[in-house]
Amino acid sequence: MITADGREIYALKCRGMLIGMVVFGALTLLGQNYCVLAASDSPVVLPGAQSGTVTAVHQSSFDINGRSYQLAPDAVIVDPQGKLLEPSAIRELVEVQFLVTRQQPNKIVKIVLYLPR
Repeated sequence: MITADGREIYALKCRGMLIGMVVFGALTLLGQNYCVLAASDSPVVLPGAQSGTVTAVHQSSFDINGRSYQLAPDAVIVDPQGKLLEPSAIRELVEVQFLVTRQQPNKIVKIVLYLPR
């Protein structure tokens, strides 16, 4: 209902903005439960990740702490700030954090490379 002084219209606009902020806030909080891969000043966090050192690099796989892994077809490779990297950045003696699939524990879906500066 629209009143002559416009109060009802203002109330509807405020409710719409509040609902939008609540939805955006909920999505933001949910997103923090997963790997944050946007480039930023804060480091990438991989809850539940394994850590190790790349000990060997082969043509289609690589070893971390002596165990062989492959990248999943949709794998994401980033540096600690979230900058996307190419698979060629994976090399021996690089410290990593990574997530694997439950179905295939040797397939890496997300990996953070701690490259020397």
